[in-house]
Parts: sequence; C-alpha cells; structure tokens
Amino acid sequence: MPICRVCQEEKEASGFYPQQIRRDGESGECKECTKERVRNNRDEKIDYYRNYDRVRYRENDHRKDAARRSSESAAGIASRKKYRDRIKGTPKRKAHCAVNNAVRDGRLAKDSECFFCGAEGKLHAHHHDYSRPLDVFWLCTSCHGKLHTVNGDFLRGENRA
Repeated sequence: MPICRVCQEEKEASGFYPQQIRRDGESGECKECTKERVRNNRDEKIDYYRNYDRVRYRENDHRKDAARRSSESAAGIASRKKYRDRIKGTPKRKAHCAVNNAVRDGRLAKDSECFFCGAEGKLHAHHHDYSRPLDVFWLCTSCHGKLHTVNGDFLRGENRA
C-alpha cells in the first residue's frame, strides 16, 4: 500500500488521486493532504483568488447566464432573503433604505447616466460612507462592480454587514 509523503500514513490506493501514484510504486500526497494544502493556499491568498474568480465571471457570458439562472431559482431567492435578514438593522441597510425612500419621496434625484462611463439604464447608488446615506454616486452595474474591485471592499469585507 502507498504511503503519503506528507502525513507518512499508509493508505489504500483509493486514498490518492490517480496522478499521485507513479508506475514505480512511489506515491505523492494523499487526497486529504492535497485538500488541506489547497485550502491553506486559498486562505493565504484569498484576495488574489476572489479577484481572479470575479474577473473570470465577468469575462465569460456562459458564467453570467448560469449565475442569472441560479439567482432566479428557489435556492437563489432563499439566499437573497438570508442576506437581507443578515444585514437588517446595519448601517448599510439603513443607508439603502434612506436612498430608496429619498428617491421615492423626491428628496433625492436619481441620475440618468452612470457617473463614470455615462451609460444609461438601471443605475445603482454607491455609498462611499454609510454614515452619510444620501451622499451617493449613481453607477451602472459594471462600473459599480469595478469600483468595488478596485477599492477592495469586496475583497477584504470592508463596508460589509
């Protein structure tokens, strides 16, 4: 039976990925050690991998379609509800509500085009500071996502509830 070169345990061949067992009988690391190494690597470089995943998503239309279908599913709807419940009562949620109410009541005018690129259509209110809830930039979905990527607040969890 092969022995893992990391944990030094003797394991069945099924405890190794096929490429980890060589023809000469030598073995590499077992599945559990491989998984642990991969998890540790992602944790150590989490900012890099989150940004990589975000860019990968943005550049592939089939991934966007899959995400849209997922968000419309029962699980996607439940996930959004769970998020709304999690941020309830936070400064972030209060700022969102303040903007929505101000727009509804006519106290805040929604721009007709994106602050950065000038695109028209559905715009998001971007808060630079949640303690100033009506101080917002109106951005298209694309620019809003790019701004958070550049600022890094999605990467490090800043401004998150």
